[in-house]
Amino acid sequence: MSLRLAFTLVLVAAPAGWGPIPRAAADEPPKKSQLTLNELSMEVVALQVLHQFQFTPAQMQKLRKLARETSSDVGAREIVKASTEFQRTLASLRAALAEADKPDHIQQLQEKIDKLRDAEKIELDDAVEVSEAAVQRAPEVLRLLSARQVATFVALYGEEFPDPLERLLEAIPKVRGLADKEWKQLRDEISEEVGRLVAGLDEEKAGEVSNKVVQLLIQARALKDAEFKTQQPELEQTARDLVGNAGPLQVLQHVVERALAELLSNPRLAAAIDLRLAKKPSPASPKTPVGKK
Repeated sequence: MSLRLAFTLVLVAAPAGWGPIPRAAADEPPKKSQLTLNELSMEVVALQVLHQFQFTPAQMQKLRKLARETSSDVGAREIVKASTEFQRTLASLRAALAEADKPDHIQQLQEKIDKLRDAEKIELDDAVEVSEAAVQRAPEVLRLLSARQVATFVALYGEEFPDPLERLLEAIPKVRGLADKEWKQLRDEISEEVGRLVAGLDEEKAGEVSNKVVQLLIQARALKDAEFKTQQPELEQTARDLVGNAGPLQVLQHVVERALAELLSNPRLAAAIDLRLAKKPSPASPKTPVGKK
């Protein structure tokens, strides 16, 4: 999950009393000897997801242990140039998410980040490659969560929650009028998304579904107008067959497990958890749900 994608979800309030980072980090851009912008962004994304799921201290301790085996390497990444204002705002957002007690302030910082990013045309190289260990551990982490925590995360999507059949049915007529560049971009996005929604973390099955989606969209795009009008019902039935038995609960599970796998793979997860656990939660903070120690 990238910084921009994480910011599309609406924030909810989290328990007060979590540990702050040093104030200097919120007022100064990261130095070369510290985090790069890409690393800072990945840490912000990790903090964001911890916030969205409302992980308890006990749950974060378990995540911290798992991160030793699931986190991916940062690896070589493109050097990103950004204004001092952008760097300071991103560092301030990191500090606010570490505190996790002022959702309105967090929202304001997010909006400012988005505006600066668009104005400066900043392209962060902060994508996280999901590790095999994270794929194996994601279902285990899901079982650590309470029903309320999962429902809270899912609710953040609102009407934007992805449905594989809806995505595919919308794409079938849409691909016909696109220029080559836009067509290829939409084809790749839809095929990858539908594959993951239908097959979850099963990469082999997801790849098979994605390939079938690509072929269906190619077929829809190649038809002449009269042919498309006649064959559209058949194309839509093919889409339904392709999605198959992926029911709503299964899709929900796949979305949540993917988010958890990306979190577990985040190279800055351990550092993000350390920030959140720097102080013990206040007495007013919720207790760990029964059975979720």
